Amino acid sequence: MIAPTTTANTDKTAAYQSALITLQTQEAWPWLKTQRAEQYTRFETLGFPTRRDEDWKYTSVKALQKNQFTLAQQPGHLEPALYESLLPEDAVSLVFVDGFFMPSLSRLADLEAGLSIHPLSALLKEGADLAKTAMDPWEGDQAECFSVLNTALARDGVVLKVDDGTQLTKEIHFVHAYSGDAHGTMTFPRNLLEIGSGCEVKLFQTSLSADPEAKYFSNALTHMTIGANSHVRFVQVQLDSLSAYQFQMTRVLQAQDSQFHNFVLTTGGDLVRNSLAVEQAGTGAHTGMHGLTAVRAKQHVDNHTVLNHRFEHGTSNQLYKGILRDEGRTVFNGKIYVQPAAQLTNAYQLNRNLLLSPKAQAYTRPQLEIYADDVRCTHGASVGPLDQEQLFYLLSRGIPRAQAVSLLAHGFVEDVLEAVPDNVRDRLRQHLNDYFVATEIN
Repeated sequence: MIAPTTTANTDKTAAYQSALITLQTQEAWPWLKTQRAEQYTRFETLGFPTRRDEDWKYTSVKALQKNQFTLAQQPGHLEPALYESLLPEDAVSLVFVDGFFMPSLSRLADLEAGLSIHPLSALLKEGADLAKTAMDPWEGDQAECFSVLNTALARDGVVLKVDDGTQLTKEIHFVHAYSGDAHGTMTFPRNLLEIGSGCEVKLFQTSLSADPEAKYFSNALTHMTIGANSHVRFVQVQLDSLSAYQFQMTRVLQAQDSQFHNFVLTTGGDLVRNSLAVEQAGTGAHTGMHGLTAVRAKQHVDNHTVLNHRFEHGTSNQLYKGILRDEGRTVFNGKIYVQPAAQLTNAYQLNRNLLLSPKAQAYTRPQLEIYADDVRCTHGASVGPLDQEQLFYLLSRGIPRAQAVSLLAHGFVEDVLEAVPDNVRDRLRQHLNDYFVATEIN
């Protein structure tokens, strides 16, 4: 067994070192044991971020550090009805329960030509070269402690490859479900998605819990490469327990004339951090980054985006919206870089937040760094309550106040939902129903 060689164990990291030892005991491959130890050592060297770190100024992880999570030893029981309504009948799906891939719950038969999908756990067991590629950290992740921790402790996830010229007609869904036995557990899903040139792919990732009060920690990492002239849509839906800690990092590299459209919907989780970093590595690339957050109680959701325009004729469109009630808090920290070679870039960024309670708080920080002189870039942000004239109009028509507030909140989200196709939009609206119903009750 290979153990970390640097920092002494502390109460704040004891659970993670215990998880490392457990994984190393179960694994046979020396390269994997060595890499896990190296990455764990780096994690301890980096330490957890504090609010003195600029990227974490409005988000504290102290509550996470106070918990001692453990790796689940086996998946708990899960009723398929929990997630089946989320999947179209013909969708390809990989279902994970408490961090374990579940073949009996997944749909991997009759894959379309040009598509290959493997659970990471099977590749790690075989010691395949593809597993080494999937576990290899990207250079940009080395400064982020949660990315490094994922590399040290990941044991399952998805490795997906789409061959050049493949036009997939079926949606591909990754479902991460937490059973009623998930209290106090932690998971580290890791995905490697390699999309060839001239492809069309629709990807969905959903996290949800059978127990609405289960406390667990999910630290997920997705690396995606998109080939030239490919069109990829990636929808991420978080319906976690209101006691969960959900950290999700997505890194995307786009080639020439590719299109990447991302949409993230968050209604669950106690502390959530969505990190999306996209690099346009070819001319004429387009990036769409959209998000909708609906928080209540004392939820805290942080959306952190970085978009790097490196080549000319690149375009991007970012729209993130938040609806907040009770003592909910949201953070939007969006950065757009336009490099010197990225002439004729057209970039747009907007964050808007609707406060339904005087105790709700929204922090917004859109940023532009432009090093080219022939570009068109705009950004903006707004935080405020409902339009009182609109509310008065509905109230004057005899509509009860709670219902009027819900109707206006519905209208507030419609333009960001326009970023997804009609059939997907209907599903996202269904996920929001609980939030709006609760708003009317309150």
